[in-house]
Amino acid sequence: MKMIQIPKSMRTKVRIEQAKVFKEMTKDGISKEDWEMLNERYKAYEAMIVKKSLTLTPDAILASATSILGILLIGNFERLEPFISKAVGFIPKVRV
Repeated sequence: MKMIQIPKSMRTKVRIEQAKVFKEMTKDGISKEDWEMLNERYKAYEAMIVKKSLTLTPDAILASATSILGILLIGNFERLEPFISKAVGFIPKVRV
C-alpha cells in the first residue's frame, strides 16, 4: 500500500473518518465482503495518519562513518602533535 502523507491539520478529519469506518466494521450482521472492503479503507486511513519513520540509507551510513573516522583521526593527530587546530571545522556535517 502506498504511503500518503497528509498535513497535521487534516489528520483529525482522517481520524474521524477512520472511527466511522471502525464503527461500521463492528456492527452485527456485516457480510465478509463488506468487512473486507471496510478493512481496506481502515488500513488506508491508518497509512495516512502514521508518520513517516526514519530510514537509514547506505550513503547516509557511509557519510556518518566517514565523519566519525575523520574526527578520530584529527583527535589522534592532535594527541600526538599537540597544537591548536581549526581542523574540526573542515569536517562535513551530515544531514540525514
